[in-house]
Amino acid sequence: MPLTRNVLEIEEGIPFQRQTEHLARLATGQEEQPVCSGVDGLAAVKVCEAVIEALEKGDGYPVDISVAV
Repeated sequence: MPLTRNVLEIEEGIPFQRQTEHLARLATGQEEQPVCSGVDGLAAVKVCEAVIEALEKGDGYPVDISVAV
C-alpha cells in the first residue's frame, strides 16, 4: 500500500484545557454531544495515571491499564 498524506484541521488552544471545558459543558447539561464514550474516557484517564505511576516508580516494569467494564 503506498504512503499517503492527510492534512488535518486542528482547533486553536491547549488540548487538555479544551477537553476539560468540553467535559464541564457535558456535566452541566449544555446541548453538546460527547466526543467519546465513558469507557473510552476512563481508558484515557487510566493511561494518564499509568504514565504518572511509571514515571514515579522509574523501575521499567509494566503498569496495568486494564479497564473493568
